[in-house]
Amino acid sequence: LVLRNANFDPQADLEVCARPAQAPLVMAITAGKPQRTLAEVIDAVKRNPRDWNIAITSLGAASHLATIEFNRRTGLDLEMVAYRGTQPAVQDLMAGNVHLLIDPSFNLLPHADGGRMRMLGIASRERSPLAPNVPTMSEAGLPGYEFQSWYGVWAPKGTPGAIVERVNALMNETMRDPAIVARMSQQVLEPVTETVAETRAFIGREINRATELLRSVNFTPE
Repeated sequence: LVLRNANFDPQADLEVCARPAQAPLVMAITAGKPQRTLAEVIDAVKRNPRDWNIAITSLGAASHLATIEFNRRTGLDLEMVAYRGTQPAVQDLMAGNVHLLIDPSFNLLPHADGGRMRMLGIASRERSPLAPNVPTMSEAGLPGYEFQSWYGVWAPKGTPGAIVERVNALMNETMRDPAIVARMSQQVLEPVTETVAETRAFIGREINRATELLRSVNFTPE
């Protein structure tokens, strides 16, 4: 979807085994803006759209997809400021050079108490145990708005099903280990335990949604 000359198809050329971890996306606002809630931000942007912009960490990334959907769901047309990576986008958000950013929780939540940005909502079905005081985007006013950055484990195409299932079982067992869960929490990651079929279906939905969103803005792969 993002690379014009990608030399493989992750669905056709690989066997999915597991999805061991995810990080819900979080919407943050620079501390220089007075708005405290998502509703206040949406109202302010509607009244003065030229006074607002939103960073995206790279074209085609989760940040970009989530921002396209945010604009679509709210009816806004926030100016997108594209960066080549997370660090410069976060730095500019903290400096007030950009006003909003939607990005994985592990990139934003560590800055939650630093006084230079505030969290408006987390794009997960339930509040994250890693940030229990941050409302879900549904609670904040966008029902069903859910985006995650996630990690997958794949094997070469043609790997026997028994091996794929064994890898899945081992990954799920690992993700239930309290010591592993604690280490992941330190990295602002949430463990995931799914069957192979559930992971395959999830990835299919993610690819379909990403395709639709990128086509809606006439995105051209690089």
